[in-house]
Amino acid sequence: MLINKGESGILRFIDIISNESATDHHVITLDYHDGYDTLAVFKEKIQALSTSPPEGLLGSICNEFRDLLGYQTRRNLHALFQKFSTLPAREQRSNRPYLKTLLYRIIDTAALKSHEDKPMLQDQARRSKDLRYLTDMAGQLLGSENPELKHSLILNILKKLDRHPAYHTTILNQVQALTGDQKLSLGDNIREQADTLFNRIPDRPYRLSSDPHRLRACLDRYHALRKNNPDSDSLLSYLAGIFIRLDRTENYTDHIETVRLLGEPARPALQEVIDTINRNDEKRHAILQTAQNLLDSLS
Repeated sequence: MLINKGESGILRFIDIISNESATDHHVITLDYHDGYDTLAVFKEKIQALSTSPPEGLLGSICNEFRDLLGYQTRRNLHALFQKFSTLPAREQRSNRPYLKTLLYRIIDTAALKSHEDKPMLQDQARRSKDLRYLTDMAGQLLGSENPELKHSLILNILKKLDRHPAYHTTILNQVQALTGDQKLSLGDNIREQADTLFNRIPDRPYRLSSDPHRLRACLDRYHALRKNNPDSDSLLSYLAGIFIRLDRTENYTDHIETVRLLGEPARPALQEVIDTINRNDEKRHAILQTAQNLLDSLS
């Protein structure tokens, strides 16, 4: 439900999770020993709605999500640190253990140059009793707020949600609002046209074709691609491959017209028919001849 809302849902989830990390008060992220990791499941779901590479690989949507979560966690830690800094000096000294605990969390989320720096900083924080040294370390590690980074990260996340069912509606509107560009496009919206055409395919279409095996192959490829890349031009090609093979339907001429209106996207499917059907195959002659005529009309 949160992901369906796009920007507001994702940011709300990050706010809650980052607050739990900053305060070490876990509810959603608490391990209930039931094998369910809320954060991991959320990342799996946004990854499933993106054609970007898997988590850990360059360009993955999960990398942006990780960085945004880290950024927001540091902002929450910064707020806690600022609250501590406003306490009278006497209260700060008496709450030195709290500052150290806060500092350990800051070190865990800090953008360090090397992983080797983390244990070194943790050891320095553990050994030091100098309040000024500890507060200076916390301030340096937290750095200053960078709203542009947060803006850039959520924008990248939204742009990579290209399998989201509302990618060309809700997500597009949010991207346009974030960029201030109402003319910005997220690419061609193939899915609506593809779904409309798909709904014209009769039930059990392979029973209405002289080339049922290849029709079924086109159908299977369509389903797989529609799930993985719903705006791919190849969807229209696979649909053309289905319609051109419905030669046993009473309205075959209508299906031929559908393929003709598709234009260039139908070319690969028509060429496949010509490449795979033997010219001496009388059973599939109508399909072959129709494909050849349509291909000639595209030239």
